[in-house]
Amino acid sequence: MIGSCDAELFFVHPDARDYHYAGPDATWGDWIDDYKLTGEAGRLKRVRRPGEPWAWRYEPRNQAPVVWAGVDASGNVLCCWEAEENYLQGFNPIYATGPTGKAVLPAGGAFVRVVLPDVVSEVEALLAAASPPAWVAGSLEEQFDAAGLAAYQWEAMRMSRGLDLQDIRTALDGAEPLSWKLTQLLLYLRAASQVLLDHRGETAIPLIRAHFSVDPETGAVTWK
Repeated sequence: MIGSCDAELFFVHPDARDYHYAGPDATWGDWIDDYKLTGEAGRLKRVRRPGEPWAWRYEPRNQAPVVWAGVDASGNVLCCWEAEENYLQGFNPIYATGPTGKAVLPAGGAFVRVVLPDVVSEVEALLAAASPPAWVAGSLEEQFDAAGLAAYQWEAMRMSRGLDLQDIRTALDGAEPLSWKLTQLLLYLRAASQVLLDHRGETAIPLIRAHFSVDPETGAVTWK
């Protein structure tokens, strides 16, 4: 399984490994490292350049996808954390202050657990009008148009996790448990983000930041 975050300080799963940059515009000299505070050692990580998503792998334990966002008073997503399970069991994994003690969010902002919405129609419309991303050039995936590439990426993610290969509408409308549906949806958003925001790393954060407006109190999403 994979988790990712684009904040400066954030918690990762206890067995996190294989850290890698997952966004579209890596900057030379970027890094991720352990960051230790009094009473908090080990799984708190720091990156050099916040706003650029880093990802990690961890061993699967249960299917419980979660997305946390730091938003301003208007609902704009300023930082985000997403994974296929939440080891913190409902606690915000994004550190609220930076290394100097300055608050991460402006006045009126909040960290909120995001209620993943059914935005399949909105994503499909974007994919239908999009061109393939630059990262497919010279690869086997170059044969696909944007929608076909997103479907291919989504299928590969599900196969690696042993998930049923249903179409997204069937997956969301079926009788399976909510956690299973949310896993399908999160992976779908990751695949769409790879194509629409031009990054090969497996994360939905660029798409979330570009198109989600999140209510600071409820976590409800409005597509933008």
